[in-house]
Amino acid sequence: DVLAADNPDWRIDLNDDVIGRWRGENGRAGAVTLVWGRPLLRNAVAATAELDGEVVDQEEISKDRFTLVALDALEGYGDEHFMQVKLWSARAQELASESLYS
Repeated sequence: DVLAADNPDWRIDLNDDVIGRWRGENGRAGAVTLVWGRPLLRNAVAATAELDGEVVDQEEISKDRFTLVALDALEGYGDEHFMQVKLWSARAQELASESLYS
């Protein structure tokens, strides 16, 4: 396992678990993924899960933690699309962005 304490350059401490599978039409599919974590920087007030630039889940950071549920690793759309987790300030400034696959 990789720990945030061993990676001082990290800005988000992320954990994830695939909790289901989404199957769409024409071979489209994706992983329903639970993501939980904590910001490793100050002033983060919200976290979002984004796919191809679209917000698919968001949550206020509470007690220094957040939880998101969203589709990830979409297939059948030409290019594969992967979830990005982003942290936001109270002034809607993006503070950090992280993929589950970095």
